[in-house]
Amino acid sequence: MRLPSEHRAVAPVRIPSSGADAPARGRALVCLSGAAFFRRRRSGDRGSHMYTLFSRSRPTSAVSGNVHPPCGDKRCAGYGGCRVACLAVDMGRADRQLRLIAEAMEVAGALGVAVWLRGGWAMDFFLGEITRDHEDIDWFAWADDAGALAEGLLLHGHQPVPGPPPDLQLDFAKDGLENSFTLLDRDTAGRVVVAGGPWAGTPWPEGMLDAGLGRIGGLQCAVVSPQAQIEIKRMMPTWDPSRPRRSKDAEDIAQLEAALRARGKHPE
Repeated sequence: MRLPSEHRAVAPVRIPSSGADAPARGRALVCLSGAAFFRRRRSGDRGSHMYTLFSRSRPTSAVSGNVHPPCGDKRCAGYGGCRVACLAVDMGRADRQLRLIAEAMEVAGALGVAVWLRGGWAMDFFLGEITRDHEDIDWFAWADDAGALAEGLLLHGHQPVPGPPPDLQLDFAKDGLENSFTLLDRDTAGRVVVAGGPWAGTPWPEGMLDAGLGRIGGLQCAVVSPQAQIEIKRMMPTWDPSRPRRSKDAEDIAQLEAALRARGKHPE
C-alpha cells in the first residue's frame, strides 16, 4: 500500500498474530476515524507481530481513557491504546477495486461518458483514504449513455451480471469484483431522477452530482456529494423497506458528517 504523502510513521505497535484480535492475512488495520493505519513489519515475536502505526496528525505518547493517541477520536478504539475495534481492511482487494475504478473512468472518458462514484467508495474518495472494506463499486451514469458504457466495459473484459431491471441498473463483474451502474435521467423540471424500474421518475437528492472530484492518492474521480450520500444512506430503508438499516451505513454517516463539519460545511 502506498502511503499518502501526509501520513508518517509515529510508533511501533505489537498486535496478536492469532486469536480474536488478530487481523486476517493480507489485511492492514485501519483506524475507525480514518486518521491512522497500521502496516506490518518484518520482525515479530512468537504469537505477535510488530506493526508500524502511521498517522496524519501529531502523535502523543499518553493514552487517556479510550482515546486513540494518533487521531483523538473516541469512536476509534483499537490497537495503540483503545480496545474496541480497528477495522481490518483487505488491501489486496482494495487495490484491485481501485484498478477497476481507474479502468472504468478510462473507458468512460474515452467515450465521453460521465460517471460518478457513489456508496462506500464515494465516501472514501471524498475523505481521501480507504476506511473499510467494500463489497462492490457503485456508480451513477446517465441512462442515455448506458449502451455505449456497457459496450466499452465488455471490450475491457467486464461480464454482465443479471440483477435489477436493465433500465434501472447495469451490473458487471471482472476478476471476481463487481461494478454496478445505477442509471439516471432528468424529468421535465430538469431534476435528476431514477431512470427506470419501479421507482422511475423519483428525484434523487438535489445537488447530488455537484460535488466535483474526490481523490485517493493520485487517483481522482467524480463523486456524489457527501450531503446526498448522507441523505441516501439515511433514507434508503424508508424509500425501500426491503433494504434493512445497516451498521456500516450509520458509521459512514458519522464519518461524513464529521468530515463536513471539519471543513466548515453543514452535513445537510
